[in-house]
Amino acid sequence: YVRRDSEVVLLFFYAPWCGQSIAARAEIEQAASRLSDQPGVLGYFEFSGSPQPPGYLTFFTSALHSLKKDYLGTVRFGVITNKHLAKLVSLVHSGSVYLHRHFNTSLVFPREVLNYTAENICKWALENQETLFRWLRPHGGKSLLLNNELKKGPALFLFIPFNPLAESHPLIDEITEVALEYNNCHGDQVVERLLQHLRRVDAPV
Repeated sequence: YVRRDSEVVLLFFYAPWCGQSIAARAEIEQAASRLSDQPGVLGYFEFSGSPQPPGYLTFFTSALHSLKKDYLGTVRFGVITNKHLAKLVSLVHSGSVYLHRHFNTSLVFPREVLNYTAENICKWALENQETLFRWLRPHGGKSLLLNNELKKGPALFLFIPFNPLAESHPLIDEITEVALEYNNCHGDQVVERLLQHLRRVDAPV
């Protein structure tokens, strides 16, 4: 879905606990911040015949709507009054609106499909602007694992310190021992042998 969202896409797979990933992520954010002011909405209006040409007030109001919804100003509004300059961005008729996009195809507001209202212009610009970067956190397997355990009935969650590089984990061994004893009402021999092995490990102070 993310890949289809734009004509040009960079997918960066990273691990939030990895030092190299964190460093690369910072570089991507820095590059994106330099490009973040690229999107712009341009309206072409001929002021020669009228101090306020048709559609101008609607366009101006849409810019105000945009500031209200997008207070960071990632989409900027501007006006073109020169006919020749307007043609360079595919605007022929006065009242036309153009959305400049740096990486994808730029767009002209579809007046034949959408009503020319301030709300529609603002919504169209915000929906079609380029989102230069977005961090996604996939749900992974942990959430599903916890969900499956909770479905079984009452559960106890213990949050304990854990160092995967340590040679031994006495606290985890002790908790494992308690859990095995609690669930071994039938005196299973395999469980008993496992418990004997755990009891040989030095218990935490």
